Amino acid sequence: RRADLDEVDAAVLRLPPGFDRLLIVDRQRQEIVAEVGGAGARRLATRPGAYDVRAWRRGRLYAAHVLLEPDTERVLAATELAKT
Repeated sequence: RRADLDEVDAAVLRLPPGFDRLLIVDRQRQEIVAEVGGAGARRLATRPGAYDVRAWRRGRLYAAHVLLEPDTERVLAATELAKT
């Protein structure tokens, strides 16, 4: 819900390049907050909190947990995504 971001200090997650698809899931709500294709945006503004990032490259799945703090930008490096 876009209006919710206006009420809080949004966090920004910068996603790594080189993946065919990325899925960002709110860990508390178990809701998908974004799905990004290979040519999609790499910078995502969302609510602060804990997220699971799932990424696919050449048919292989990678995953990471990230914590986004209010009013900050978190850069997720490709090396943080572990092969599952």
